[in-house]
Amino acid sequence: MHKCKLSPTQCLYRKRKYWSGFPLTTYYVYLLRSVKDGRFYTGYTANLRNRLVQHNQGRVRSTKARRPLELVYWESFKTRAEVMRREKKLKAFGRAQKEKLIEKFK
Repeated sequence: MHKCKLSPTQCLYRKRKYWSGFPLTTYYVYLLRSVKDGRFYTGYTANLRNRLVQHNQGRVRSTKARRPLELVYWESFKTRAEVMRREKKLKAFGRAQKEKLIEKFK
């Protein structure tokens, strides 16, 4: 934890990372579908757009051979713990459950 002699409203460190005491980072859990073979990939990130670019540029080992990939589903969360719990649940879903979730999302 950052310790500062200034008040929370004057501290630049706190202003950059927090607003009204809440973290500014939003976390996303997402589903990608391979255009090549139709398989799904589930993951989480704090920067969804950047992560999709990484996947499609082949910079992620687990999806490199399945490019191109399309983003078919995502959810946002305020904490990393929440997004990790949701990712674990989504990874346990079968193909039919994932497709049903995607249809509701559209």
